[in-house]
Amino acid sequence: MKAKSEEDKEQFEHQISELQEKLKERDDTDEGLDDTNNDAKAKPGDKKDQFYNPIEILKIRLKNVTANNREKKRMLDLYVRNA
Repeated sequence: MKAKSEEDKEQFEHQISELQEKLKERDDTDEGLDDTNNDAKAKPGDKKDQFYNPIEILKIRLKNVTANNREKKRMLDLYVRNA
């Protein structure tokens, strides 16, 4: 279980690093855009606006993964104590 937990942790860290790279690329391309085209920008309430803040989404995912890891640790400790 401990090895599985470490594997899950490494996989999560890899996913986070990929998402950070994509976010950085998107920010770089957004800075390069010309501000004269205001109609193309997302307005509040648009469907694009739902995922405008990926940090909030990542915080929710991190909270879920942390809760899962705590539960796995609790189960592992219980198993070791009973063994």
